[in-house]
Amino acid sequence: MVLQWGASLLTLCGFGLAMGLNPALYAATGDLLARNIDVGKRLGWMLLGLALGATVLLLVFRSFDPTTLVTTLRGSLDTALLNRTLDLIVGTIFLVSATAVLIWRARARDFPRKPKTGSKPRASAAGYFLLGLGACVGFTTLPIMYLTGRLLHGLTADDPLRVVAYAVFLLALAAPFLTLAWVWTKIPSLAARVVGFYSRAADWDYRRTLAILLVLAGLLFLWLGIFAPRGL
Repeated sequence: MVLQWGASLLTLCGFGLAMGLNPALYAATGDLLARNIDVGKRLGWMLLGLALGATVLLLVFRSFDPTTLVTTLRGSLDTALLNRTLDLIVGTIFLVSATAVLIWRARARDFPRKPKTGSKPRASAAGYFLLGLGACVGFTTLPIMYLTGRLLHGLTADDPLRVVAYAVFLLALAAPFLTLAWVWTKIPSLAARVVGFYSRAADWDYRRTLAILLVLAGLLFLWLGIFAPRGL
């Protein structure tokens, strides 16, 4: 019994960490800490949205297996990836976008600067809530929440104990973001370096780099559309 609960709780922790592994959430957290405006409030709303989204999925998947949907969508995606015409269209779009960026850079040499560190975050508290809520929908998050529900259902028939086990999942889900905020406040030297980097990055004119990346992506898709072999 103890071994079963120990293994299950460790698995739930792993599911929680995987569920929160979203680059957009970490980027928003870093931006929020760098600006240092209402950090606790906005971070709390983001985590609330993340927890609510996960809980809704958990309840929905008690009677629905999302792996079927994921398999169907991935099958459609595989069909699209084998389409040469689509590759050519996407490659052309990338090249046209690169041309537009270069024209923009040529006509507007002064790049519009981003708000400095300490300025108000672009998103409101409600925006961070929606960010956390939206991060729960994806190819990986749906099966994770389905497996979480299956694990909780098989662990015990006692609903209060299931709630306790799910609380462990939610704690693991929030832990990386709370840890990042804690480290930020406890290690001022690290925070100062990150803020300095953020301030310099806000002044970068990334348009030329963006144009180069768009050209490379366009050429890659054109190569795929013309020369790449297609499997069955």
